Amino acid sequence: MKNEELWVIGPGESVSLYPEQIKSLRLKNTLAFQNVFPHCYHMFSLIPNVWFCMDPNAFVEGFTFLNSLNQEESLQFKKMRIIIPHFSSTTYNLFRQYCGTTPLGRQPGAWKKYILLLDNLKNKGYNIDIVKSTTTKYIETSRDLDSQSLGKYDIHGEDAYIRFMYHEPIFGTVKYDSESVIGDRYKWGLENKLSSSVFPICFYLGASNVYIVGFDLKGGRFYDTSQTRHPWNDESQKKAIDIFPLEIISRWNEWVPYHNMNFTSLVKESHSLITKVIKYEDKLNDK
Repeated sequence: MKNEELWVIGPGESVSLYPEQIKSLRLKNTLAFQNVFPHCYHMFSLIPNVWFCMDPNAFVEGFTFLNSLNQEESLQFKKMRIIIPHFSSTTYNLFRQYCGTTPLGRQPGAWKKYILLLDNLKNKGYNIDIVKSTTTKYIETSRDLDSQSLGKYDIHGEDAYIRFMYHEPIFGTVKYDSESVIGDRYKWGLENKLSSSVFPICFYLGASNVYIVGFDLKGGRFYDTSQTRHPWNDESQKKAIDIFPLEIISRWNEWVPYHNMNFTSLVKESHSLITKVIKYEDKLNDK
């Protein structure tokens, strides 16, 4: 199903600058990323059309909230489409074949609890959409014949058009090199979720105009300003290297002829670094 306009809400602190405007997005076609739901509901009374997470740990708070509702309370949430990559819907071993680590893998019993929450939502009739997908890690490390065939192309560069012809969403713009994040030696772990996860799911959803708020590459979360850590500026880095994720986001601008999506940042550059590479328009204040 094509979604010509898609308003994407990330967890960045810039969201808190527009409380009334975020509330008004209930009239738009919206996608909430990671822990944005359920906070966008608690803080702005916004139930997104689509809720999508790449890290399954980001589903847990929202799953717990949805499971706590009685039948009548749950009705207003059952139209929300909850998109889950297939590798996040079964075992932790499968998840690790496609992705890096998650807090669910470091806490005893956490993955099992997550799957139980997911199964309960399925049984209660929530709109769970398990999407067969792949990642640049799986393409690089798997012996799967389909992945090996795809791996023959430079989908990160000159053969990028191939990724938009593939029959599954491909998460990740950067070629997998290591799960380590050490300066600019390894690139894979330095990519921002906007380009690695959100842009691919927007393409999958058939969006042509993508409006972005809450992907700032700096600051905290709009629901928790103490969470200011980013892989390109944390204690493991000798210097901030946020220029790299910006370069990767910018690469998607170069790929417009392949994916036909138009990106617009809804936040001024003073509050969001992505506006350095994505055009800014004051669409949130449009009447």
